[in-house]
Amino acid sequence: MSSIPRVSDAARRPPTPVVETTASGLQRSSGPSIIEAMPERGFMAGVQYFVTRYKGQWAVSLKDVYSGPYATEQEAIGVAVESAHEQGQAGNDAQVLVQGHDNRFRSEWVYGCDPYPPG
Repeated sequence: MSSIPRVSDAARRPPTPVVETTASGLQRSSGPSIIEAMPERGFMAGVQYFVTRYKGQWAVSLKDVYSGPYATEQEAIGVAVESAHEQGQAGNDAQVLVQGHDNRFRSEWVYGCDPYPPG
């Protein structure tokens, strides 16, 4: 596994994750936590749901366990937000991150920071 360069705090953007393909063909990220450079979102380490795309379909992962496939990005995000909201209701910090075309993850929804259900 290659080393991931750290982004300066001044940049205030998440580090680029390493994207790996699982045996089943889905993608997942590894490396340093994406949330380390996102203190303005108020998110501390907790439960992270990753929405990823592979071969035209979408999946949601939590700790290397995948659900899906989902036909659209919005459907996968909806499932991830619902699950993250349930985790938040149970007292856990929870976040949904979505993989872009550049393989970087962006924060889509954070429990306690963003409206539920999303608008």
